[in-house]
Amino acid sequence: MKRLVPLLLVSLFVISCGSKSSPTSSGGNGGGSDTISLASPELLATIAEQSSVVNAAQVEIDTTTQAVTNAAITLTGPSSLSLPLTFSSSMSGGGYYYAYYYSINSWSYSGNQNYTMTVSYGGNTYQSTITSVGNVAFTSTSLGITISWSGEGNENTAFAIGSSDYTYGPNISSPYYIANSGLAGYTSGSYDIEINCDETLTSAFSGGAYIGSSFTASDQQSTTH
Repeated sequence: MKRLVPLLLVSLFVISCGSKSSPTSSGGNGGGSDTISLASPELLATIAEQSSVVNAAQVEIDTTTQAVTNAAITLTGPSSLSLPLTFSSSMSGGGYYYAYYYSINSWSYSGNQNYTMTVSYGGNTYQSTITSVGNVAFTSTSLGITISWSGEGNENTAFAIGSSDYTYGPNISSPYYIANSGLAGYTSGSYDIEINCDETLTSAFSGGAYIGSSFTASDQQSTTH
C-alpha cells in the first residue's frame, strides 16, 4: 500500500476547484491581497521529485474574471536553471477561472537550493523564492533504518507499511531513525519505508497576489526494508 502523494498536474485541478477561504500568511515572500481578482490572483506553484523522477514544474493561476492564458512563467534555480512553463489548459467553476501551466520534466531538482518562480501578465509580476528539501537517502542496518535529506522542510512525514502501518510526523527532522524493534512482525524486506519531504510557503508571492497563494517544493521517495 503506497502513500506517496501523486503530484501530477491533474492533482492541482482537483484540489483548487472549490470555494476559497481567507488563509493566514506563513513563511511567504510578501503580504498580498485578501481577495482574488485578475490583478490579485491566487497562484499555486509546485516543484517536485517523486520516486527519483523529476515532475514537471506546475503553476495554477486562479482569478474571478477570466482565465489567464498568456502569462510568462519561469522557474530559476541552481546551475543557471531557467525553465519556462507554458500554458496547458483552462476551466471555470464556482465563480472562478483557472489556468494551468507546466514545464518539461527534464530538469534537475535538488534539496537545500533556492528556486524562484516568476509569473508575469497584464503588466504585473509576481515572484516567490523557496528553499527546497530533498536528496533523500536511506541507510539500513540490522537494527533499523535511517532516513536523511538536505534542507529543512516544514511538512516532513515518514511511513512504515507492512504487517502494521506507522506514521512518523509531520515535521520530523533529518536524520530520522526507525528501529526494527518498533515495527510489528518485522523481518528483512517486510516493510516499505516512505518519506514525503515538503517545504510549503503560504502568502508566497510578492507583487500583490492573493494571500492564499502557495509554493511547494517536495521530494517523495520509498524503499524496501
